[in-house]
Amino acid sequence: MSTYSHLLLPVTPLAYVVMDYALALKIATLLMNHVEGEYEPLWTTFADSVVKLRIDQSCSQTPITVHQMFKETVDKYGPLNAMASKKNGKWEKITFAEYYNLSWKAAKSFLKVSV
Repeated sequence: MSTYSHLLLPVTPLAYVVMDYALALKIATLLMNHVEGEYEPLWTTFADSVVKLRIDQSCSQTPITVHQMFKETVDKYGPLNAMASKKNGKWEKITFAEYYNLSWKAAKSFLKVSV
């Protein structure tokens, strides 16, 4: 399986530009999120991008990220059991604090291998 780091993209029928693959993907994402002449992305795959939040005008809650919600839950319920599974006939339990720490380690590992 081949991987490409650059793309040759047509700019006009007679002109092409060599572009970094990540930049080309970002531009494609921007174009796909283009709505009726306005840039209003509802999703992104880039950590440095922003999205339009879909919030009901009558909602009084401030929007938060998944990480913020997870951290609030850990702060509130840290020592309580978050999950339990049966392994070899015995229940294994994990607290919210342990779950957060394991998630953090997994996230750092994914970043290290560029996932």
